[in-house]
Amino acid sequence: MDLEAIDRALAVLLRDDWAQLMVHGGPRLIQKLLDRLIDLGAVYDADPPARQLFPEAASDLEADVLSNIARAASPAAIDLLLAQPRLWHDLLARFENDGAVIKAEHLIARSRVLKHLLVPPTVVVVGQANVGKSTLSN
Repeated sequence: MDLEAIDRALAVLLRDDWAQLMVHGGPRLIQKLLDRLIDLGAVYDADPPARQLFPEAASDLEADVLSNIARAASPAAIDLLLAQPRLWHDLLARFENDGAVIKAEHLIARSRVLKHLLVPPTVVVVGQANVGKSTLSN
């Protein structure tokens, strides 16, 4: 598929009513493509369920992991995501076998770390000119 004589893309028809577009271009090209498709009657879903995106996944958890890997902002996030199915499997097996109590605080703390790696906080450095903002941020 030729896009505005700027880039090329791959379009995959996953179902009769659903296609996935994989483009190489930047945000402006993607926005132009989305606008044109919507003009032609397409419906855009910015956040489809992970299970629809990854039907080959063995479980909903694995589909969620694959979906988040695609959006991960750091290698550390990918490493943690890849470990999730095993960690959850082990935790649930221990819970079933031992009747162990799952500590919610521990799970929440791990989730917060992973969330910050997946969606890093926005940091803004403001101040008067020539006070060292660039030096500080670098």
